[in-house]
Amino acid sequence: MWRPKPSEVDVQGVPRNGGRGGGRARIVSAVHPNQGWPPQQPGPQGPAPGYGPPHQPPGYGGPAYGPPGYGPPPGYGRPGYGPPGWGPQRPPSPVPAFLAGGLWVLVSILCFVLAGLNSAHGKGIRQTPEAAVALLGLALPRSVIGNGDPAIVATYVAGGVVLLFAVLLFARLGFARWVLAALGFVITAYYVFVVVRMATTYVSSFLVVPVIALLLWLTAVVVSVLPVVGRAMR
Repeated sequence: MWRPKPSEVDVQGVPRNGGRGGGRARIVSAVHPNQGWPPQQPGPQGPAPGYGPPHQPPGYGGPAYGPPGYGPPPGYGRPGYGPPGWGPQRPPSPVPAFLAGGLWVLVSILCFVLAGLNSAHGKGIRQTPEAAVALLGLALPRSVIGNGDPAIVATYVAGGVVLLFAVLLFARLGFARWVLAALGFVITAYYVFVVVRMATTYVSSFLVVPVIALLLWLTAVVVSVLPVVGRAMR
């Protein structure tokens, strides 16, 4: 058991026995072994460096708790609490729908130019044979196509239908792109037949306009069925 170590402190002029007689009074005090440590500073004590209360995400008030380098993973906190992909999503861009609609407008213009150029009010089929070979249906047997007027009418009709559904595509109506894709697939197959037939008959000088028409129709079809165009619909 620890006992205090006595120490003597002489006090001069303090009488003993109630003030009778002179002398010195001996005062005994105890010294604690911890005496001599630096005194604690008054006031609130902060946590040890690198430690503190449990961490809270930013935006909940208070300082950023936790040791240095500790925090929420990227994507948490304001704005939108939770991992990436949570919270309100931005609406898809309508640009892909407008791009697809613009391609179909070009297809419609091509149809009107071909039909108008080869009609009776234009130069006629015989005067523009390089453009006439791109009319829809002109490559079919003569017993089916006759003098070529049905091909001109079919090209006019195709251009009008394409223009109508292109306007609906600009309005981002989803069914319009599938109608255009179906029509474009049929006409693209027809132009493939035309190009192959003319290439096998060595009429290479007549291939330019059908190849241009084939590429334009095919591009419009491919762009229309892309998933990004579907997400741009209403």
